Amino acid sequence: MPEEKRPEIRPQLREFLAWYEEVLGRIESGALVAPGEEARLTEEASAVAHLLDLLDSSAEKPAS
Repeated sequence: MPEEKRPEIRPQLREFLAWYEEVLGRIESGALVAPGEEARLTEEASAVAHLLDLLDSSAEKPAS
């Protein structure tokens, strides 16, 4: 049974990560946000970065 081709989501994840970095930069520059928002956004950015790392490393492995 052939493997199902998975959609390539890394470009969208990179866009999300860039957005998180921009927003977090604005917060560091003094933008006002609700309590806990900076921590939540930081956590989400970390999760997106981790997922990208996993996808990039699995893409580098030769297919079996």
